[in-house]
Amino acid sequence: MSAKHLIAIPLPAKESGEIAQIYRQHCGDRAPRRIGPHITLIYPFRVDVGKLPLVNSILAEAAAAVDPLAIELDGIDCFENKEAVIYAKVSPNNGLTILQSRLMRQLAPSITFQGEVFESFHPHVTLAKGLSQKERESLFGELQSLHLRYRFQCDWFCLYQLNQSHTKWEEMQAFPLSA
Repeated sequence: MSAKHLIAIPLPAKESGEIAQIYRQHCGDRAPRRIGPHITLIYPFRVDVGKLPLVNSILAEAAAAVDPLAIELDGIDCFENKEAVIYAKVSPNNGLTILQSRLMRQLAPSITFQGEVFESFHPHVTLAKGLSQKERESLFGELQSLHLRYRFQCDWFCLYQLNQSHTKWEEMQAFPLSA
């Protein structure tokens, strides 16, 4: 038996609250949020329940090898994909890229990716999705005018599991960065 998981960095409470408000304001019930504002490190994947201890061990080892990270969100951009995602840009961060690459490389033999596996890591925080082109164009300009900028310390990342009703990602375990 397998379950669906993802690995992400949850935003601190203050930043999370402000970004969640932006999301609710502009997406409402059209695209309900199944997880709080976060930076995805590893997109949804499946893992057999029997391999979960190995996955947890890999995550703990990777977290122990990385110092806490200074994260900066600076500005707004969008993906021109089918969901028309508008997001807060994560400023280039070598430590974040190294962490994601290490996780991807070490987990790949033990997990099954769901859907498309992206060749390049593009860290971001989703602000709105599921918009029509007209809505996206209007909202994009509005959000750019906010001059969104946040700085925070990332001290951990989390393993999440999608609940049985597929309505919410639930935190299973946090892994402190502690190099």
